[in-house]
Amino acid sequence: MSENFYLEFENQFRGTRQSIVEKFSDYDSLIELAIESIESPQLIDIGCGRGEWLERWSERVPNIFGIESDDEMVRFCRNKDFKIIEGDAITALEKVKSGSISVITIFHMIEHIKYPTIFKLLSECYRVLNDSGILIIETPSIDNLIIGTNTFYTDHTHITHINPKGLDFWIKSHGFDNVKHFYIHSGPLLNSNPSKITRILNGIAQDVLFIATKDSRMGERLFHSNTDWLLSFDIGITTMQAAIDYDLNNEKIIKNINQKISSICDDDVSKKLDLLDDLKQEVNLLKANLKYIILLIKLVKKCLKLITKIFKLIKRYTILILNSIFNKFIKFKYIRHFISVGFFAKILKYLFKMFSNTSVSIKISKILLKLDRINLIDSKSYRFNKSLSSHYHRSSNAKYIRKLLENKHQGDD
Repeated sequence: MSENFYLEFENQFRGTRQSIVEKFSDYDSLIELAIESIESPQLIDIGCGRGEWLERWSERVPNIFGIESDDEMVRFCRNKDFKIIEGDAITALEKVKSGSISVITIFHMIEHIKYPTIFKLLSECYRVLNDSGILIIETPSIDNLIIGTNTFYTDHTHITHINPKGLDFWIKSHGFDNVKHFYIHSGPLLNSNPSKITRILNGIAQDVLFIATKDSRMGERLFHSNTDWLLSFDIGITTMQAAIDYDLNNEKIIKNINQKISSICDDDVSKKLDLLDDLKQEVNLLKANLKYIILLIKLVKKCLKLITKIFKLIKRYTILILNSIFNKFIKFKYIRHFISVGFFAKILKYLFKMFSNTSVSIKISKILLKLDRINLIDSKSYRFNKSLSSHYHRSSNAKYIRKLLENKHQGDD
């Protein structure tokens, strides 16, 4: 690493000295307003770096000097005949007489030190400033998403993110009467279409400017009586403002689209509504014409329902009667024989189709099975009676017992 490493780093990432000198022109009106009534103003630039601020004001304000801790930067400034105090800022300020300084500037320096050191620095600044003195601080804006998450860390010596409202509080807590901050140095996409997300990322302010006064009179003068100096600054927008612009613009676009769609569709919708009304009228007319037909259909349905119930009752009692008749006549052998023939089976099938939901083949098979059982019983009875008659004719005891039974029956009569 070369001895002038940080100087080379500044040259590459901060920009050329001339560009920074020109950029500092934004502060001309503010500084002139702050020192216009002071006969011999004194200015201090803390962390003066390459001396751009000193170059800008050294010809107009003879009593201006910088404080710098980097050796190479100090040599660079002294080669340009700038007044430089080398070393730590707080230590250097401790050697400055109280109430002797008109303006203190701190450009992109406090992000390099920790908060306890910042608090001590603020205390010393308040001490050395005169009653009409002002403190000017500029630092990277962490509200800018690209800076807060990316470019802030390009410089390895950046260690502290500065929250504007928090620093306002700490500045006032060190005795300053009034303090305000401004978002400055807009991103390159500030004027791009608000509906682009890239504007939110790279269109908002890149830095924050703090201006603090020791007494109320200077605060009234800067922030109320004469604010023309603000016109010199490139006042930027915050991330929230960019997001609001994004939302409002998109809402406007959506509203315009909806209006166009509505204007296109109004005529078509009106025609469809008229057609719908015509259809409703036709439906109502049709209902009126079909009124009596509908009543007749309902009446017919009720009659059919009643007839169906009557038919079911007839069917039920017919089946019961036929079943009773069948059970009585089936006792006769000749009738059973008649039933068993194919012609009668066809008649039964027809009757079952009319009066039963059960499968016809199942009904016929049950009847035939019942007939088979009855015929089997009759056959066994016939054989048994024949055997009994044969036994009677062969047995004298049987005849004797029959004769006794007949005589007893006659005696009982």
